[in-house]
Amino acid sequence: GDGLVVDHRPLILLENDRSFSPDTIKADLISDVPRRFYVAAGAEVTGSKLRAHFHSGEKGRALEVARTDPETGRVIDQLVVVDLSDGVLEARRGLRSLGDVHLYESALVFHPPAGEVELAYEVAGTSDGTLRVSSTNPEFPITLGVEGHVAVSGDVSLGGKLFVAGSIDPTDLQLTPQERNPVPPSAHGIWVSDGTEAGTAKGGLYYELLGKRIRLDA
Repeated sequence: GDGLVVDHRPLILLENDRSFSPDTIKADLISDVPRRFYVAAGAEVTGSKLRAHFHSGEKGRALEVARTDPETGRVIDQLVVVDLSDGVLEARRGLRSLGDVHLYESALVFHPPAGEVELAYEVAGTSDGTLRVSSTNPEFPITLGVEGHVAVSGDVSLGGKLFVAGSIDPTDLQLTPQERNPVPPSAHGIWVSDGTEAGTAKGGLYYELLGKRIRLDA
């Protein structure tokens, strides 16, 4: 354009029609001094292709979306960052997807607020068709808290005990015959014997009351 432009930054001046003084730049421009891309003078990029290539060992930001101070240009609020050190996309204000999110050979990792120990939880799908939720600290068991109703159309397999604070309302109750009494001596419970344990009959239904046995099907 016309006029004298005084600016010691390397830049590409696209047009300068909005400048009314040689000392003022109101043009659209591209600057790469701090390795970030921006368009000045309140203009917008309506169509572009951006590809960044870096040599091995280079450091710094490959992508940065941030709010800057209008007077100094200093970054005051980083929003989206990709750093060459790890290549991880950081969305500082959360991530919203209006479509599906596909993860390939990777997992969802959650870092909850720091407590007594540092914890992280991982949700991953395995090649055997299992959706696994695991913790980085095996000393802290995972508690799955669901606020609402849980509906399962298939079978549920539990490796440990099932603790129920309310009532159990099944269509029927099926008990697998056991070789020996599985109820601890200090507990109350019912079980079915396969006839192996002395004093029991095959298919017998028993109620254990603190070590005292009562047959229920007799």
